[in-house]
Amino acid sequence: MRIGLEISTLAQPYRSGIGRYAAGLTSGLRALASSEPLELRPYCHLKKLRDRRHATDVFESGFQLWRDPWLRPRRLDVMHATSWRLPAHGRMARVATIHDLYSFIGINFRDDSRAAQEQARYPHLLQHADAIICVSDNTRRDLLCHFDVDPQRVHVVPLGVDDCYAPVDAAQQTAIRDRLSAGRPYLLGVGLAAGLDVRRANKNLPRLLDAWSRCAMRRHYRLVVTGGVDRDEQCALEAHLRERRLDDSVVVAGFVEESDMPALYSAAAAVLLPSLYEGYGLPIVEAMACGAPVLTSRSGSCPETAAGHATLVDASSVDAIAQGLHTVLDTPASTRQAAMRHAHAQRWRGVAAKTLKVYRRAIATARARRR
Repeated sequence: MRIGLEISTLAQPYRSGIGRYAAGLTSGLRALASSEPLELRPYCHLKKLRDRRHATDVFESGFQLWRDPWLRPRRLDVMHATSWRLPAHGRMARVATIHDLYSFIGINFRDDSRAAQEQARYPHLLQHADAIICVSDNTRRDLLCHFDVDPQRVHVVPLGVDDCYAPVDAAQQTAIRDRLSAGRPYLLGVGLAAGLDVRRANKNLPRLLDAWSRCAMRRHYRLVVTGGVDRDEQCALEAHLRERRLDDSVVVAGFVEESDMPALYSAAAAVLLPSLYEGYGLPIVEAMACGAPVLTSRSGSCPETAAGHATLVDASSVDAIAQGLHTVLDTPASTRQAAMRHAHAQRWRGVAAKTLKVYRRAIATARARRR
């Protein structure tokens, strides 16, 4: 099978969740290619190219560059848009992945016009895709709620966890605590550092900080928040913490290299993702894979991703989050072990195998369409 992968997100300096999906799926497909006749061809949209070197660890041959509307892939069986860019031309089957529907939920956008621009992307994908992948049942329900799409075309393939996500040894945990929290135990909020920005409102950072301010545990623990932020966002968050007198108990770690994440998860007393909405919530299973107890919300796909192995809270309630911070620290060892087993079963090779099944269905659909 000749597979075209539109993975422009891999040419960015920092990988978003979608970029990590593209990298993980690619690694899973390459692993399967050792036992199946698969040929992978990567495509990068010229507009999105920042630094081609960021993709060399995924595709040794680099990208084939393209620009609308001139890409007409030849000799492909299927083209997969892992984000938004699905070519309208060519005789190959087409597959598109939908990660979330933030613009329809009414969150993470400065104004209605920007939300409308985002919403306008969906019809193109849905019109041209022979099969659609959603990363969770919740995202699939949202998609079918907002669009008149044949449910038979929409398949759920949850995200995976890289093999590197596993508990690290005590020395590595001590080193990361010393580096980030002056040796004190910490609770970890992944991807929350930009949470005061309306474009990251789903991360629910203001309520988490309100809950943290009410907890006496601040005397013994620190709250470490990670996530890529620009200088203005970091200054705004630090000013907010000073105003709330939280600057002595909250550490703004900013962007953390993925190679450091297993140690960061493993050393955490708990990992926090009290989101108002997530398309999937990858940090939930990554943290579980490293043995950390998890607090997340009852909103969006979070309960589905947690699969009964996390402390769930009402994300709209500061009181509920504050109570959950105490509860998650008492997570039994048996729950953590069950969560780890669940997460370790969610590897990218399995994601790739499920995705291949979708490719085969899409190819059959495309052939029937051309008759």
